[in-house]
Amino acid sequence: MNTHGKFSIALFLLMVSICYSVSTYALSENSFSEADFAELIELDLEEILKIKVDSSSSFTETPLTSSSSLAVITAQQWNARGDRTLPDVISHATNTMVYPTLYGGHAYQVRGYGASSSARGSATILDGVPLNPLLIRTTAYYSNSPQLGVLDKIEVIRGPGSALYGSDAFHSVISYTTFKSKEKVFNVSLESGERGFYKSTVQYSQPINSDIYFNFAAGTNGQGKQNIENLYTDAITNEELLGNYDSELEDYSTVAKLFNNERNNLHFNFSIYQNNQKHNNHPGFGAFQNKGDRTLGNLDLSTMNMKTNVIALQLKSNHSDNITYGLDSYFWKLKGINAANVTRPSGEPSVFSVFRYLEQKKYGYHANVLKKIDHINTDLALKVGVDKTSIPTNDTETFEILTSTTISSRQPATMFTDEEKIYKATLETRTHFAERLLLTLGLGWVDYPTFGDHISPRLSMVFNPNQKTAYKLIYGGAFRAPDVFELTGTPAVIGNPELEPEVLDSLELVYMYHGNNWKTEIAAYTSKWKDGIAIAEIDSTELESRTKKYFSSARSESKGIEFNIEYIQDTWSISQEISYIESKNLSANEDYSAYPSWILNSNASYKHSDKLRFNISLKVFDNYYLGDKISAVDPSLIKRGSLHSRADIRIHKKLSQHSEAWLDINNFFDHKNIHPSVWNAENGVPDTDRQISIGVKYLF
Repeated sequence: MNTHGKFSIALFLLMVSICYSVSTYALSENSFSEADFAELIELDLEEILKIKVDSSSSFTETPLTSSSSLAVITAQQWNARGDRTLPDVISHATNTMVYPTLYGGHAYQVRGYGASSSARGSATILDGVPLNPLLIRTTAYYSNSPQLGVLDKIEVIRGPGSALYGSDAFHSVISYTTFKSKEKVFNVSLESGERGFYKSTVQYSQPINSDIYFNFAAGTNGQGKQNIENLYTDAITNEELLGNYDSELEDYSTVAKLFNNERNNLHFNFSIYQNNQKHNNHPGFGAFQNKGDRTLGNLDLSTMNMKTNVIALQLKSNHSDNITYGLDSYFWKLKGINAANVTRPSGEPSVFSVFRYLEQKKYGYHANVLKKIDHINTDLALKVGVDKTSIPTNDTETFEILTSTTISSRQPATMFTDEEKIYKATLETRTHFAERLLLTLGLGWVDYPTFGDHISPRLSMVFNPNQKTAYKLIYGGAFRAPDVFELTGTPAVIGNPELEPEVLDSLELVYMYHGNNWKTEIAAYTSKWKDGIAIAEIDSTELESRTKKYFSSARSESKGIEFNIEYIQDTWSISQEISYIESKNLSANEDYSAYPSWILNSNASYKHSDKLRFNISLKVFDNYYLGDKISAVDPSLIKRGSLHSRADIRIHKKLSQHSEAWLDINNFFDHKNIHPSVWNAENGVPDTDRQISIGVKYLF
C-alpha cells in the first residue's frame, strides 16, 4: 500500500477516535438527549425507519420492507454534509460511482460495469416522470442534474428496474422527489465561495385554503473558470504537457405545484418544472476521437447549453378503502446546443468542432389501479400506458477551431428513426404471510416498434422476524433497447437495425437491522449481462470504408458485497459504507477498469451545543484505471489510478430562531484526486482542489 493509502486509512481511524473522544468529554460536561441531537442533525434512526420509499414498488414501502436495494437520501442529510450539487449527493450512495463526462454532465453507475455505454442503463425519474430521451437513452449528458434546492429526496436503486420503468432502468434507477409542503414555508439561502462558486435557493409554500396548496422552489448553482490542471500528450512532440479545463457552470432549476389533500375522493397534483444547464469547456470525447497520430491533446473539450421543461398532472380517485384509480400524464421538451471537438483520420483540418442543435419531445399517459384483496392479504397494482418520443431537430454543423470557419453548414443528421411509440403494462402483487413474510411479484411488458415486445420479471421475498430485522431475497430481470446511434451508426461505426435488446439478470441476498440507535445492512449480489451491444471489427468494402459495426454479442458479469453501519450516540453519529466489486466483460476477457474494486464512504457528525455542529465526510476508492480499457483505441495507454481520497467538512452555526450560517471546506486535505473517465479523456478527469465557501439561510 502506498503512502497516500496509508494516510487515508489513518485519517479515517483518526476521525473515529476524535469523534469518540470528544463525545466522551462532552458527556462528562453535559448530557444531551438523543431527541435533541436528532432535531439538530436530522439523522434519528427511528425517523429513517418511517421514511417512505416511492421508487422501488407500486406500493408504499419503508427501507426495511422495500423490494429493492436502495439508498434514500433526504434534503436534511445532504444539507448536514454540505453537498454542493446533485453528483455530490449521489456519490455518497452505497456502491455508486459518479463519472464526470461529456458537456459537463455526469454518468451514474452502480455495482460495476463502468463504461461509456453503461450510462444508458440508468433511468432518471422526476416525480414519476421518465426523463430519458430517445437519441441516446440517457440523461447523463443533458438533463440529470436538477438543483438541490428544488428537491426533497433522492432514491438510488442498485439493481434492475425494467419491470417498473422499462428499458431505461437496465441496472439502476435515480428517482427525484421535488419540494412539497402543506405548511407555510418561505426561506432563502445564499452561498458563495472561491473560483466564482455561487449557490442560492428559494422555497415557498402557501395553503390557498384548507384543501388546496401552492408550492414554489428555485435553485441556482454556478462556478467561474476553474483552470483544472490536466496532463495531455502533445501531438507533435509526443511529450506530456500541462493543460487545463475551464469547467464553467451556470445552472438553475425551478418547480411549481398546485395540489390538494391526498385523502380527497379526487386528488390532483399539477406541476411545472424547468432545468437550465450552461456548461463551458468541460472534458470531451477523449481517446475515442484519436485517429492514428491525430490527437485532441489540450483541445479535448465539450460545451452545452440545454433547457428542459416538464409539465405533469397526476389524478387519483379514492373509490373506496380497498381500491384506488389513477391517471398520470406528462409532457416534456429538451432543447439546446452542444459542441465537442473531434478528429478525423485524413484531410484538413485534422481537429474541428461539431455543433449539434437538438430538440426532443416526449409525452405519456398511464392509467393505474391499486386494489386490496383482504381475504388473501394481497395488494394488487396494474398500470397500462403509452409513451411517445420524437426528435424534431437533430442538426449538425462543423467549424474549424482556430478561425471558426464553417466546414459544413447546418444540416439534419441521418437517423434510423426520429420517433418512437411504446406501449407498456405492469402487473405487481404483494402478499403478506403470517405478518412476517412479504412476497412481491412483478411483470413488466413493453412493445417496441423496432424489435417487438419484451417481458421483465421481478421477485422479492422479505422476512421480518421482528420489527427491526429483515432478510431479503431479490431477483430482477431487465433489458436495454438499442439507441438511435447504435441503430443508425456514427462516422466511425456502422449501425445495425437488427440489434436485439441487451438482457440483465440480477440476484441478491440482504440482511438489515434497524435498532434504536444503530442500523446495519449487508448485501451480496451477482448479475449477468447478455447480448450486450458491442463494437466489432469487420472488413471494409468498396461501398463502405468503415471497419467497425455494432453487434449484440457481448457478455459480462458482476458480483460483490456491500456493508453499511450507522451508529448514533447522544451528541455524535458515525456511518460507514464499504463495497467490494468484481465486474468483467467476459467477451473481451477484460475487467471493467474504470470501476474500482472497493469503495468506502464515511460520515461523522458532532453536536457541540444546541447552536453549533460539525460534519466530516470521506469518500475513498481504489484499484481502478483512469479509463475504460475495453473501449480504448490502445488499452496500454490507460493509466492506473492512485487511491482516491476526498474529505469535506461543514461547520454549521444556528444564529437565531430564523437564521443559520455555515462554512464548507471541500477536499480539505487538497488531495490531487483524478476521476476515471468512461469516455477515456486523457489521464482521467481531475477532481476539484481545496475550496472554501460560506453560506447563510433565513426563514421568514
